[in-house]
Amino acid sequence: MAVKVEKWEGAQVGGRTRFRRVASSLEYRVGADGEQYLAPSGSGFMTPRQVGDAIASKALSGATLAALQRAAAEAGDVDEE
Repeated sequence: MAVKVEKWEGAQVGGRTRFRRVASSLEYRVGADGEQYLAPSGSGFMTPRQVGDAIASKALSGATLAALQRAAAEAGDVDEE
């Protein structure tokens, strides 16, 4: 969701066209389903583990530790049956 945008300028020099980069920046976009860049702006590359942690944190936000432990215990009980 972070896209590097480069702006280039072309100029005729003799019989050739020469190009040079004028500006470069990052654009943070929102996807069709509301996906967003998960890291803070300017933090750079995210490893797959950081992406997974960010997704899990977003999905579990607002849940208490006790509720998560109860859900894990219930899921364990279902697996044993």
